[in-house]
Amino acid sequence: MLRSGKPILVAVDFSAGSVAALRWAAELAGLVGAPLHVLHVAHDPADKPGSYVARGSERPGPIEVVARQRLEAFLAGQREIFDLPTEGEGLIVDVVVGLPVNRILEVADREQVQLVVMGRKGRTALADLVLGSKAQGVTQGSSRSVVVVKSEPETGNEA
Repeated sequence: MLRSGKPILVAVDFSAGSVAALRWAAELAGLVGAPLHVLHVAHDPADKPGSYVARGSERPGPIEVVARQRLEAFLAGQREIFDLPTEGEGLIVDVVVGLPVNRILEVADREQVQLVVMGRKGRTALADLVLGSKAQGVTQGSSRSVVVVKSEPETGNEA
């Protein structure tokens, strides 16, 4: 049973799947009166440890700074589409560096969230039987309930 005081964690990577997960988690958090904890795990690239490349830039910057800027821009874009609280008013925004599955599980435990929400790409047929590797890793490793939200299938170059 969901409670109002404990946060709902949604992990985002800026993909269509994470957009669907964010919308689903925000709606659920609003319904139960729970804080929404939005987490982005910046995967530290092996070729340039400690740095990330900002969109529209060719030069890498400090990983946590650029990842936070990208997350804030992502959330601002989503606020234009649907009702999303602002940070401090029911929204916790968090950026951590590391391996996504491990860090999502660590944050979920540390913050004692009641639910973890993740997205995945919408696919059909056999691909529907298998979760993405990150969603599968979190689902298998979590002591908390995990909801995986499927995005709409991408249209375009379909055979």
